[in-house]
Parts: sequence; C-alpha cells; structure tokens
Amino acid sequence: MCPANEIQRGALPPLVSGANRSEVFCDSVGCQVPYRIGLRSFSLLRMGWGYTSRAWLGLSRASVQRRGRRWRCAERQEVVLDPDLFSPETLTQAAEPLQRYTYESLFGGSAASESSAFSVDHQVFGNYGSLWSFFALADPSRWTMADGMTPACPSTCTLAIRAVRLLAEVDQWRNSSPARRLQQLSQLSLLFGKGDQWESLRTWVWPRLTELWKEDASWILQELTEPQRSCFDALNTGKAAEVLEAFGNGSFRPLECQGPKTWPHALIAASMRRSDEGREASSSRSLEIGRKWRLCGMPGEVMKQGFGRGFQASLLGAWAEDHGSAWEVELSLFVAPRDLCVLVDGNRLFQTHPQSYLTPWSCFMQHERRSSRSSGQGVVSYSGTVALLRCRFPTAPQGAVELTVSSTIIPLQALGWSLTGIRLCPLQPLSPGLLATGPSSSSSSSRKLVVCSEVLYSLRGAYKSTLVKHWLEYHRLIGVDHFVIYDRDGSLEEDGVLEPYIKTGYVSYFPRFSFFALSEHHDAVHALPGLPSAAAPDAQAASHCLFMQRGLTEWVSFLHSPDEYLSNKHGLRHVEEVLGVLRPLRDQGLAAVDVTAIYFTRSMHRKPQGPVRPSPWLFGRYVYRASVPIQLRDWGSPVAGFLNRFGSPLVVPERVSDLVSAHYPRPAAGTFYLDDVPMDFLRANHYGEAFHPRQIIEEDDTPVKDESILWAEEAMANLNLEPLPPGPEPAEPTSG
Repeated sequence: MCPANEIQRGALPPLVSGANRSEVFCDSVGCQVPYRIGLRSFSLLRMGWGYTSRAWLGLSRASVQRRGRRWRCAERQEVVLDPDLFSPETLTQAAEPLQRYTYESLFGGSAASESSAFSVDHQVFGNYGSLWSFFALADPSRWTMADGMTPACPSTCTLAIRAVRLLAEVDQWRNSSPARRLQQLSQLSLLFGKGDQWESLRTWVWPRLTELWKEDASWILQELTEPQRSCFDALNTGKAAEVLEAFGNGSFRPLECQGPKTWPHALIAASMRRSDEGREASSSRSLEIGRKWRLCGMPGEVMKQGFGRGFQASLLGAWAEDHGSAWEVELSLFVAPRDLCVLVDGNRLFQTHPQSYLTPWSCFMQHERRSSRSSGQGVVSYSGTVALLRCRFPTAPQGAVELTVSSTIIPLQALGWSLTGIRLCPLQPLSPGLLATGPSSSSSSSRKLVVCSEVLYSLRGAYKSTLVKHWLEYHRLIGVDHFVIYDRDGSLEEDGVLEPYIKTGYVSYFPRFSFFALSEHHDAVHALPGLPSAAAPDAQAASHCLFMQRGLTEWVSFLHSPDEYLSNKHGLRHVEEVLGVLRPLRDQGLAAVDVTAIYFTRSMHRKPQGPVRPSPWLFGRYVYRASVPIQLRDWGSPVAGFLNRFGSPLVVPERVSDLVSAHYPRPAAGTFYLDDVPMDFLRANHYGEAFHPRQIIEEDDTPVKDESILWAEEAMANLNLEPLPPGPEPAEPTSG
C-alpha cells in the first residue's frame, strides 16, 4: 500500500481523511517489487490475489506490468534472487506436508490412530503464502534470463520443483488414480537414477512420497509384469535396503533389472513396502531436551535496527535450544522499506519485504572471546508475514551470547543486509510476582495457559472497558494464567482498565503495536479507516506473542477479541479439564489444537431481533448459538477440517512460530495437529453482536438455545464486579 504520488523520502505520505482511495493509495500490486534474475527484471505477484495451483496468476502478467507502469511505488526496488533459492533444502522445507490426527481417531475408541498428511497447497495456506511463487519462477515459459531464451530455472532446478510440487499437492494427488501417481513416481525415479547432484531430493523427497502413497503398493504389485515382478523379487530378497541406499546416494545402477520399463515400478513397490514395514514414528521437537535462551531483557522486547540501505528490520523474537547434538536458534524477522511503501498482500495484511525470505542467511556467534559460524541455516517459513530464520551450531554456549545474522548474497552484504548485536540470554524462570496462579504440574513452564489477543482498537468508554474487565475475570476464573493484549491506538490505557492487571502481572500490554514493533509508516497507514485491513498486523503480533511465551507457558490460546470466551457444550469450569487430556499428546509432539469458534446471538432469529437476555455479563445476554461453526464458504481443504473454519487455535508456542491470517498455525516439522475437535471438548463462544448488531447466523441455519456457560454468572457475581452497561441494540427490529 503506497502513496500513488511521488515519494518524498523522510516524510510521511499525505494521509487525507476521507480522500478517494485511488487518489492517495495504490493497491499491493502497485507496491510490486521488481525481482531480478541475472540481468532480467520482472514483477512477482505475492500471494493473496487468487493465485493457486489451478490458476497461475490471479492477474495476468500483462496486467501486472500495466499496473506497474501506472503506479510507481519507488524509482527502483530490486530483490536479488539467489540461485540457491531453488535448492532442494529450501524447497523441501516449504513443501513439507503437515500431519494431523482427528480427535475421533485418538479419543473415539478407534482400533488404529493413523495420522494423515495434508499439504500447504490449498486455498488458505496457499493464498496467504509464497510457496507457489517458487513454482511460478520455475516455469520456463514465464521467466527467462537476460538473453530471453535461457530459463530462469535450469533443468536441475525444474527437477527439484517438480519433485517438491508433488509433496505440496499431496491433497490433490490423493484424489487421483494409483496409475497417475505411479506414472509420476516412475518418471522421477528415472530422473533421480541418473546420479545428478540432487542427493537430498532422493534421500528425502523420494522416501516421503513413497510413504505418503504407500497404500498404492498392493495395487502396483498386482500390475507388475513378469520382468517387473522378477525385478521386485530380486530387490525384496535382502537387497532392498542396500539398493534403496544406493539409489539415494546416486550410485544405483539397475544391473539386474535392465530397461526403463522394468526397474522403476519394482523400485517403487520395494520403497513402499519398506516404508510400510520400517516406518518410524515422527520425531517431535521436545521441550525438555536441554537449556534454552531468549532475547535478553524483558519478555516481549522488540529489537529494531537500520538494515541495509533504506530498510528497517524488526526482530520480533528469538529463541534457542540445546538439542544435545546441536544448538539451534530461531528468529522472527520483519523487514520494511523506509521509502514509505507499506507492503501488504491481497487481503490487505502487512507483509515483510520479500527479500527477507528470498535469501539464504548465515549466523555468527560471539561468546567469551570465541566466535563461530553456524553450520546450517535457512528460512523455514514462506508465509510472507514474517521471515523465520533458523541457524544451527554444533555446540551450545555456556551463558549469554551475541549473534549477527547476515545475508550470504555478496551484493546484499555490500548493501548492509546484516542484523548485529542480537543478545541471547539463558532462560530464567518468572519471578513469583509475575505468576498468576502458579504451576500445577511437573512441567518446566511457569504458566499453563496464556491468551494472546489480536491487535485491538477503539476500546474506549464504560461499556467497552467493562467488557474487557469481564473478559479477563472470566478467564482467570477458569484457570487462564496470563493475557498478552495488543492494540493499535492506545485506547486500552485511556480508561486505565488494564492498570491493576498489569501491576499484578496478569496482563502484558503492548499499545500501538504497529508503531512499537513495525514502523511509524505502518502505524500511520493502519490508523486510516479501511486502509489497510483492521487485521493487518495480527500475524506479526501472533509471532511476537509466541516467541515471547516460549519457555514461560505450556500453551497459548488465540482469543482474538473480548467477545470470545473459552468454553464447551457442558460449560467449561477449568482449563485443566482440557489441558490434562492434551498433555500426553503434547509429550508426543502435538503442536496445535483445532478450537472451533461458534457464533452466539440474541434470539432464535437469524437477524438481530428483540432484546437481549437480561444479564450483567456479556455471555449471559446472548444464549442462542449457530448450529454449525463459523465456516469458510467455497474455500478450505479437502483433508484438514480446521482449514474450513475460522477458529481460535490452541498451540504449543515452541512448536509454532507464526499464524497464517491469525487463524491457521503452521507447526514445526515432526509435530502434528489435533483436528476436528468437537465442541463438547473445547470451543470459543463468539458473541458477535458485542460491538454492534449484525447478522452473524447463516441464512440456511437456525439458532439453538445454549445456556451451558451460565454457571459462571453466579461465580462472577461473587467477584463484586460492576455490571456491564447496556450494549448496542438494532436501530430497528428486523424479521429473520
């Protein structure tokens, strides 16, 4: 989102109240960033414009170029595209299929609890991420080098893209026939068998694909010809392990099974059989492996620094763990240009500068007069909201340490793409004065459950202040240990409603988050009505909250606003009813729990009609709910249920680093989701009329009465709180 007129460096754009949008701001295509491969520049459209695997670009290339000529966000903004961007290490990190168990499979008495894989290629993660940008770049018909003929992505790069794309489209391929899947694997096996340099593709992507599609093994065996069967028998009589290992390291030569129509099918069947028989459980990222580090200073501090020429970097969080065999550091980085261009995606949500995740990074550690460089590193998230960087050192330091993070691209190094002075200190337990309820289990975390809000705004006046106070008190009643609250305008400090909670350590408050954590330009733009989305910085706030709470709490719940209350169909009395059930799964690698949000309204009518139920509490005024959760229409995933709903996820902070669109957590590799969680276990009651009357019930739905939470009315009354003043009412009764 950029000023459409000429940019004047060092001054804010003219923020004209009520001005026509087209006269003051251009859209995010106007904020395009020219990318360069060799001497060839082009505009890469980031996600959010309907760009999925079924429609390469929501806007045609010609349309992008026309808009680019019309709207000039800056004279020159080039992003250096590193050739190693297409390395298998980079791509496989972005395409790793995510794992899920359904609640029913684990708690419904099923004989077997098999996890299912689902991909990043669907209309939720796909539209909010940038993985598919790589696939567009790899298309030789679209992008070429300066000579206009040489593909931007050479043949080896195309092979990497092709293999990884199969992983990224695991949902779609599940709906294909076994014959088509066999054809894809057979073609890949012939390419991999040539002994080229893509060893990690053979050793990682190939076993992953054959494991995901192992149910095809019996079908393939039935389809084998006699020569193929003989080849399979040869591979399956004690030689399978060494042959597959040889295939993985590039030394495989099909001596016993001559002919490209013979050995690939046999190899695929043997790989699937071996995967099915010797599959090991996914390793989880244990929280109790060893010592931990975080940014020095108070929890939640953000490090800002000038970055290169004309950029500013915000380090939203940093975390390190001693895994025994390695010391691993993860950082959440947000980079913004200083030329007043505020980058957003097509949903008008703030985006980090693409160069921050389109480059490899190296970490340099200084400790006790000794220094060392990381042995492994990379970008581990391509959501575009933040750049998640991970660095790995062979050994952990003994105390505090100072890090420098630098781009490994020489031109960017020359431009100053380096973040220095990142001080990490060993994690210290919270002081007793900052604990709300104290530990209730043997976990090393001081807190059990912390709630993070979205970036709130306009919470002024007696009604809204009381709404916030009741929200906090109800959740303290059911066992929530701490709240982290954000706003964009400082409105929550005007009435002093949070002051007593801050003093007792129950609330951490970050006013004017865009200004505090991002930049003055983001703050100025976000203050305008409708420009951009009210939710623009929510993803950055979520990442900040997750890093802030690592090592301090077992769980983080994302309740976006004071109109959302944790409960269930029975009326949740204490969060330990839920956390106690989930804790064994957490020990096995659980990262994120699907928590359905369900709308509550005033009556059995779909449209706001009639008075609310008399009650001094918000939750007592709206006792009719939708019969179905808040769902995405014509969107979502064919496999993962939580992606078809707007929810309020519950996550393990060490295993989740960012949320896509503030609703959809992306967990670390080796962990899993708990999906399709029923509302009788846990849900978020969303009182959608709390701030203004609106129709929140779908036309084809009929509200049902639900008074399960009313047990809390008496408990809240015992706290001697002031009642909630009268809230908003419909201007005119409407029929529903």
